[in-house]
Amino acid sequence: MSGDALLSIELSDVGKHFGRFQVLDHIHLRFPAGRLSALLGPSGSGKTTLLRLIAGLESPDQGVIRFAGEDVSHLHVSRRQVGFVFQHYALFKHMTVFDNVAYGLKIKPWRERPSKPVIRKRVMALLELVQLAWAAKHLPAQLSGGQRQRIALARALAVEPRVLLLDEPFGALDAQVRAQLRAWLKQLHREIAVTTLFVTHDQEEALEISDHIVIMNQGRIEQSGSPQQVYDQPANPFVCTFLGQAHQISAHLRQGVIYCGDQVVGTAAPGLSHEGAVRVYIRPHDIEVLPPDDTRSALTATLEQIAMIGPYVRLALRLHATQALIPADMTQARFAALHIAADNTVQLVIRKPHVFV
Repeated sequence: MSGDALLSIELSDVGKHFGRFQVLDHIHLRFPAGRLSALLGPSGSGKTTLLRLIAGLESPDQGVIRFAGEDVSHLHVSRRQVGFVFQHYALFKHMTVFDNVAYGLKIKPWRERPSKPVIRKRVMALLELVQLAWAAKHLPAQLSGGQRQRIALARALAVEPRVLLLDEPFGALDAQVRAQLRAWLKQLHREIAVTTLFVTHDQEEALEISDHIVIMNQGRIEQSGSPQQVYDQPANPFVCTFLGQAHQISAHLRQGVIYCGDQVVGTAAPGLSHEGAVRVYIRPHDIEVLPPDDTRSALTATLEQIAMIGPYVRLALRLHATQALIPADMTQARFAALHIAADNTVQLVIRKPHVFV
């Protein structure tokens, strides 16, 4: 393989079957060099299989996988220079933290194996990087789950991989530790700048730490792009509803204006020339609730329920035009300023309606 410091990963028409079940279906995809890319999708969507194909742990039934333009589709895993981190750490229980991190270096062929002083220097540098140098002589059982996962990352980095693959690395950890490790991983990636692929089913996790998101469903790519692109400009209803909450209302489009019954919801994105029935998806935080006497909106609803959720308020709103029930979220301060109560009629402004034919 070439010696480029950073590499892109490209998949062209990649497919994979297990028996009669098609796990990956004609995948065309590019992961940008040096970026942190998230593979996001429901269970069974093909995320882990795709990661294993890139690692070399599985072979594609069709198509080509390229690292920096070089075909590696059938290159053995040992020659791909890939670091892999699993959900359950896979650390050697009988080895110290130092020996776990050093393991990949010590088992290299003797012609490629660094000297003991070089191994020690590299391992200690990595333990400093993951903020666990103090634990070098500890056994994995003496560390917390979050600390063990950082050791697993250090071990994967020890062999100087050109690609780092993370398969649900925080899935076995509690919410507070996950949040801490997400921030830590994003900072670590800035320092090491290795092309990294991260499998998760946690939308918040993907949006928070990734530079690039690939959304998968039933072995296909639904959409890829920056976190902002896939969230603000979903390609289809699946992406819209999977990536954050969104609720559908029936509507129709006439000359670029969205109508719910005879009430105006808003305007469609430029370029949508369809006339007639459409599906409109609305996120709870994209609904602005106005007092009954506000004349800025023609869309009316009845406030049916009020729920306090920490610092936020969630309202259940019954649209007058269709009787659909939709939620709206706002801060407690905003809700207090509205001076509204259950059974009041309110006006609604929909800031970002997502329209699909």
